[in-house]
Amino acid sequence: MKDIFKTKNCIRCFNIFKSNPLIQEDDICSTCERMNSITFWYPVLHRQQFPTPKTIIVNADVELGYLIDDKIPKKAVRFLKEMSIAIDEVGLPAFIRTEMLSNKHDWKHSCFLEKKEDLIGHLKNLIEMSSIARIDVGVPHDFFAVREMIPTESYFTYFAGDMPITKEVRVFVKNGKIVCKHPYWPADIFKEIDKEKIKSLRELSKDDEEETNKMAEYVSRLFSGYWSVDLLKSKTGEWFCTDMAIGERSWHDKTCSKISNKSK
Repeated sequence: MKDIFKTKNCIRCFNIFKSNPLIQEDDICSTCERMNSITFWYPVLHRQQFPTPKTIIVNADVELGYLIDDKIPKKAVRFLKEMSIAIDEVGLPAFIRTEMLSNKHDWKHSCFLEKKEDLIGHLKNLIEMSSIARIDVGVPHDFFAVREMIPTESYFTYFAGDMPITKEVRVFVKNGKIVCKHPYWPADIFKEIDKEKIKSLRELSKDDEEETNKMAEYVSRLFSGYWSVDLLKSKTGEWFCTDMAIGERSWHDKTCSKISNKSK
């Protein structure tokens, strides 16, 4: 069988890896890709007592693909019990996700868990999304995170899962410095939503600007290289880091003049 893979240098670490030409922009090696896992960046933030939602990470340690066919493997009993214990510890409603994704646009069917009896259905949703997120091998779901649901001010709900849209920013940082900062949600994706409401969603006060800059700079000193840092504002005005990813893999507004930094 002909080997279709191409030898390429990873644009982050510059080491040689096998790239799949069938996948657009397959230019990051698997080692660097693993840095996107919550198992990589969350423990670092937690040890520093950095503001993050309370999070319990559970090792699946079992093939969960059977859930898609509504089958529960015997070996999954331990995993499901630990997930249940974690939910009790964090409290309901809880935010659940795989190590790599939350499928948040499908909110009420994926990451937003209100009742324990819905857990299997939500896990099924996350596993299905993981299996199609990358066409060759999917994305890893060896670990799951049960997270505290931070109370926020919802400006409106959107997407198929009625996701509450709240004030968030994405800050790109590199080696201790801020590269650029953007409202998390692009304004042009919200069709038929009042423009003033969108404007209010995207605005930051002077205090918010200073606080998010300070937080992003601190995080950047903990992680070398290029990263995106997602910060969410709570109902009480506090900011929390909810997600991180290597900058080379993070969505970035193509109109940003700093976007070229991703490969430097």
